[in-house]
Amino acid sequence: MLTFSHSIHSRGVTLRFSAKPDERIRGMLKANGFRWEPREGVWWRRRVDGAADFIGALDRAINPDRPDGPCWKCGKPGTFRQYGASTPIHCDACHEEAQRAYRAQWHPDPTDLAYEDACARACGL
Repeated sequence: MLTFSHSIHSRGVTLRFSAKPDERIRGMLKANGFRWEPREGVWWRRRVDGAADFIGALDRAINPDRPDGPCWKCGKPGTFRQYGASTPIHCDACHEEAQRAYRAQWHPDPTDLAYEDACARACGL
């Protein structure tokens, strides 16, 4: 099983793998500006911006079935991060509940009579 460790510092980002990554992972690294340093045995890049998001994406590519951590709402294993690596983790059920609440708040059911009455009052009908 492939594992990796990372360090983010003022000179850039370095990644060290337990074994040689496959072609797909090496392609991800190269596409994101990483270069192989054979003397130290690390992949590196100077840019630090976006490193947390890339490391999260790399971890999901290597371990697609592993949860990201406990859901911030119910504590069950969760894998859903809506806005990148530093956002809350949600399980599928809590994410669906939040999406339903959002849709209800911003996109009310047009067949709802109370909604129709509110629209009629707003239009002066």
